Amino acid sequence: MSTQLRHNRIDALDALSILATQAMSALKVATSEGRHPHTQERALVERLFEQLSPRLYRFALKRCGVAEEAQDVTQEALIVILRRLPTLEPDTPLLAWCFGVVRHRCLKRFSAQQRTQHREGSLEALLEERGDEVFGVSAEPSPDDVTDDALSWERTQRAIQSLAPLYRETLLLRDVEGLSAEEVSQVVGASVGAVKSRLHRARAELRDVLTSSRPLPPLPTGGCPNVRQMFSEHLEGDLSPTLCKDMEAHVRACVVCAQECDDLKQTLSLCSTSPAGLPPELAERLRGELKRWLDRNHGVG
Repeated sequence: MSTQLRHNRIDALDALSILATQAMSALKVATSEGRHPHTQERALVERLFEQLSPRLYRFALKRCGVAEEAQDVTQEALIVILRRLPTLEPDTPLLAWCFGVVRHRCLKRFSAQQRTQHREGSLEALLEERGDEVFGVSAEPSPDDVTDDALSWERTQRAIQSLAPLYRETLLLRDVEGLSAEEVSQVVGASVGAVKSRLHRARAELRDVLTSSRPLPPLPTGGCPNVRQMFSEHLEGDLSPTLCKDMEAHVRACVVCAQECDDLKQTLSLCSTSPAGLPPELAERLRGELKRWLDRNHGVG
């Protein structure tokens, strides 16, 4: 992923975060005054959800794994966000909170399914152990994948779905949606260290799935560092300058490790340019839900 692309994504997220803060403030004012949001306030809220909803749906689709459920989750999350937005503290990390609402709705649906089947064990353990089976995901490459070695977003989507849910959501939030590791930790309720550990593993596994039809020669047992881990740590700013220099020198001299890094760069670049859009019927439902809420709420959250 290029530095310019990463900066562009950060700028876009910053702009969205500012818009979310403005919309929250506007709703707080309307709520405190016991009135309907006026035209300018409505416009802020509508703009926020026009930009935010595709991101939430994209995350729900990959997190839930089923399009119909993802649409329902996105609509449910919209209602929760609208109801609670005016009540949040000013310093709430709004984007992380919104993604957390979507994640909670996905987990709640999955938890309900598990209760009806009388499964044992914690929800997260079940997701970790049986997620691929539950979501009907296969890591086997399709015939098109085997015959076409070029990486593409379509192949990347299938590869992301093959990851265990805990790793999938971490990669989605960090490398697709562009949240910081700290924000991801707030969404998933894990430490920053745990998030980074999951992220390193998710990136390495994603590279394996995407390049399974053209595997690289095995890394020499004694001579090569774990470049996938080091490259991922470098992206997170966790690699010391000395180790970073050592890695760069090694990659320049090692064809296998250079290919590893190139594959990871291309993979993460594809993740970061993931298309985001709403199915037309869902977009219409969300617009209607938003209009109804704005029309009927006058200071009631």
